[in-house]
Amino acid sequence: MLTRYPKSKMKKILIILVLLLFGWNHETQASHLMGGEITWDCVKTGPDVGKFIFTVKLYRDCNGVAGPGNISLTTNAPVGNINCLLVSQLDISPKGPGCPTCASPAGLANAVEEFVYRSAPIFITGVPPAAGWNFWWTSCCRNAAIVNLGAGSGDFTLRAYMFPYNATNTNPCFDSSPQFAEKPQLGTCTRNLTSYNHNAIDAEIDSLVYSWGNPLQATLGSNYPFAAGYSAISPLPGPAQNPSNVAAVMNPATGVVTFTSFTSGAFVTVTKVTAYKCGIKVAEIYREIQIALINNCWIVPPPAVPVFNTPPKVQDLLGNPLSVIIDTVFAGDTVEIDIVAFDFEGLPASSGGGGQSVYLNATGSQFGTNFTNASAGCPFPPCATLTPPLIDTVPPIAPVFFPGSLQTKFRWITDCNHLPRNIGCITLSSTYNFVLKTYDNFCPSPAVNFNTLSVVVVAPPAVKGARMKCADVLPNGNVNLTLLPPVDTGEADTNQFFKAFYIFRSTAGTAGPYVLIDSLKGFKITNYDTVITYSDLTANANLGSISYYTTTRSGCDLEQRMVSDTISTIFLQVNQVGFDASLTWTPLSTPLGLSTQREYEVWREQPPAGSGNWNMIGTTTSLSYLDPVFVCDDSINYRIQVVDTSAANCISHSNIDGAQLQSAVPNITSPSLRSTEVLANGDVALCWVGTIDTAGYFSQYNIYHSLSKSGPYVNIGNVSIYATNTFTHVGANANNQINYYYLTLVAGCDAGSLMKPTSLLVIL
Repeated sequence: MLTRYPKSKMKKILIILVLLLFGWNHETQASHLMGGEITWDCVKTGPDVGKFIFTVKLYRDCNGVAGPGNISLTTNAPVGNINCLLVSQLDISPKGPGCPTCASPAGLANAVEEFVYRSAPIFITGVPPAAGWNFWWTSCCRNAAIVNLGAGSGDFTLRAYMFPYNATNTNPCFDSSPQFAEKPQLGTCTRNLTSYNHNAIDAEIDSLVYSWGNPLQATLGSNYPFAAGYSAISPLPGPAQNPSNVAAVMNPATGVVTFTSFTSGAFVTVTKVTAYKCGIKVAEIYREIQIALINNCWIVPPPAVPVFNTPPKVQDLLGNPLSVIIDTVFAGDTVEIDIVAFDFEGLPASSGGGGQSVYLNATGSQFGTNFTNASAGCPFPPCATLTPPLIDTVPPIAPVFFPGSLQTKFRWITDCNHLPRNIGCITLSSTYNFVLKTYDNFCPSPAVNFNTLSVVVVAPPAVKGARMKCADVLPNGNVNLTLLPPVDTGEADTNQFFKAFYIFRSTAGTAGPYVLIDSLKGFKITNYDTVITYSDLTANANLGSISYYTTTRSGCDLEQRMVSDTISTIFLQVNQVGFDASLTWTPLSTPLGLSTQREYEVWREQPPAGSGNWNMIGTTTSLSYLDPVFVCDDSINYRIQVVDTSAANCISHSNIDGAQLQSAVPNITSPSLRSTEVLANGDVALCWVGTIDTAGYFSQYNIYHSLSKSGPYVNIGNVSIYATNTFTHVGANANNQINYYYLTLVAGCDAGSLMKPTSLLVIL
């Protein structure tokens, strides 16, 4: 017998059948709030700079009543309740043929509308207490069909917390809370490995930590009770509900949640994101959302051989599957990933059959405008791009479907700009999450493949200080510095971490004070032995020792700059001490470098000063040297030098210094004329006993002659050989006249400082 029903009754039966088909009942009487979040922005520019703007997002089941027209946040901050007005409504239901919408929800729990409320800009003056300022809103009611909560359609409370940071007054504001870049995951099919990510981002690049949170009842601190077998840290079905289930796990660093469920129903989850600035907790935000696990995702349903819908496959060009990628790079590196997504499954006959299509969606704070502009559209350019973008960016935004497959390239040139410089600290690494989602167009719940690319940007390692090799004093007092790069720069410095050397100088000794005088930049370090020179044209190192060191600017210049060893010009002073030239000087470095001979060379200029005829007269490891004076009275110059045998191949010369030096008068005996002989031709042969001269001061004997005892005497010759004790006076005519003779000894400085005559000798 055929039974006929009125149209209204048939509609009710149809709805009930649909709900039973999806494995759980739906409460149509309550308001059906599905979740939401509270966040705030700190206005950094414009007329409202320094003020906060609060945003509340509500997600409501389109099968329930509409969202409120405005929301008033309750807070313990000294500002009173914060009124937030409705600014937008958006249907965020899944997209595809036969998928529910807010206009036609068909009783499905993944038909969802997003309501966005925003406050006027407001100042909040003061410092939050240790427990933080809370901002919260409560309403009724939850979906009574929620599986993992134990109290039916109870109240619903959203909250967020602002914490103190180094006792800093929040007027003007200095910090925004994290924001969720992803729309919430509203539903997914059972049986599949599911991965999703709410993708929180932070305007100040604070460190973010993800964790599970408790849903609340009507007041803060009043946790909503869970049903047996569920808890805040295990809110989704696990092995306790079905041995085939894989319990949900949340990655605290990336926020990625993964699970596999064969259990269907509606489940409430709360994701807590805590922001840390310089290691200090500054904010907590919470996103509560109801997720529908749907078990009717058949392409071909039983009793035929069943075919269950699965998410699109995502891989790189080599066929390696992509899911969660964590790439750690130095600022300045480029990240590139080719993304290929495909889904060659069919659509069920109820959706028209044929092959499935796929579409791409992506979120991340560092994507550029329209996913194509690397220079603008993100907080900290350079921005990431997708080529081709494949994503609709012109409102009203709709999925861009591609039959069967799609391909794009992710590219991001990282930069020092991607490392934050917060008040009170420097952060040497920052993590950026890019979430790329590939959907198919299966309905009632499209399968989705979440791929999270976490790029950890770290500051390049600091390049160490330069190797100071030589400080060479020129005759005019200028100084030539020679240095080598630090050995850990890298053979080719392929990342170009090095930026500049800064040169500091002190004229008051190695202890300083030092003054920045110049920089060396605009060149690349090609290998360890790149020789770098600098001329200090204002040193005037002839007046005293000049000390130098360098600092190295490298990488992102976030850390304290590395400092080189100190090198000083050698300042020489020469004085006469006794009958020695006393040389003292300041050190080049203490100790001398390993690439030197670890000793000082002493050089002397042959007199007269300025001759340019230099000779090394000795070496020493000390800072002084005695040189016996070898001239009677003359000016002699000296200099000190240190030879460096490294790749620098340089010499550190001291200033040139000298003194008027005098040697001692020698104490030696006079010669003694002993005999003469008149030769047949009248010449006279003289013979004498030579002087005793153990010190080697002898210069010559001079022979003097006169025909009169009283003189005058005339020098008639000399003998300059110490061992020769004879002299023949040629033309003396001693056969016809009387001759008188005496000798003088010339010895000591400049062959004139000592003249010792002999006694008079008469030749008859």
